[in-house]
Amino acid sequence: MKLRELPMRLWCLALLVRSGRARGQTTVEYMLMLATVVAMVVIFGVMFHRKIAGGFFTVVGMIIGSSAAPR
Repeated sequence: MKLRELPMRLWCLALLVRSGRARGQTTVEYMLMLATVVAMVVIFGVMFHRKIAGGFFTVVGMIIGSSAAPR
């Protein structure tokens, strides 16, 4: 039996059930993608935290040094 053959009330109910399932599935998929991206960022941060911090402090030092130079 196809959705078009059902009475209107049952058709609406079937449509709501199908859309809720798809919405939940989409939410789970987005959460899995978000968890993957967060895990990759954390792993990257743990592996390269010294280089990241060194680069940050180099840029800060250059900014502070350039403002302290006499004109």
